[in-house]
Amino acid sequence: MTSENISSEFPFKSNYIEVLGSKIHYIDEGQGNPILFLHGNPTSSYLWRNIIPHLTPHARCIAPDLIGMGKSDKPDINYRFADHVEYIEGFIEKMGLKNITLVIHDWGSALGFHYAMRNEDNIKGIAFMEAILKPLKWSEFTKEFRIGFKLFRTPLIGWLIISVMNVFVEKILPQAIVRDLTGDEMNRYREPFKTIKDRKPVLRWPNEIPIEGKPSDVTEIVQ
Repeated sequence: MTSENISSEFPFKSNYIEVLGSKIHYIDEGQGNPILFLHGNPTSSYLWRNIIPHLTPHARCIAPDLIGMGKSDKPDINYRFADHVEYIEGFIEKMGLKNITLVIHDWGSALGFHYAMRNEDNIKGIAFMEAILKPLKWSEFTKEFRIGFKLFRTPLIGWLIISVMNVFVEKILPQAIVRDLTGDEMNRYREPFKTIKDRKPVLRWPNEIPIEGKPSDVTEIVQ
């Protein structure tokens, strides 16, 4: 796929299912064994828009928006990794998904690996990219990223950078992509995070990365 044929359109029917009292938005296209797509921060099922059409002739493609992200509800929760685990496992159970192939990116990888470890008999295969594979040390970060993520994890400063300035959407996301995002694409990524309150999950995610043993619960899970 070249940049010339990457579309900004999202031509899929929206579906919703209630999990733990909140509505999870998801795409459900094609038939056959399920491929479950799990996105990361600060994206949504929109991430998979140009991949799903190539797979629907061969499988059932299901792409949820993580709770608080995309078109899913934004309940008043802490949005910790453990919270996302509960919603994703609840989603899989309510959808009755069996013999799953996981396609996972960023934090979606951590959620997918965690599910697979606990439900090995329900996993057919895993494709992962830019994945969280193990606890990290600050020395593994480049100087630029080490400074940035330490600031993200600093109370008030992190809130100002991520929640007020919306840096994850406006700067980090487009800089992490090898081509320039179009105005339409940027607006679609901005849409779920219009307000400071909407950005609560985006703020929480960098604080959940297991670095130097913190947070301890996520470190233990990832190990």
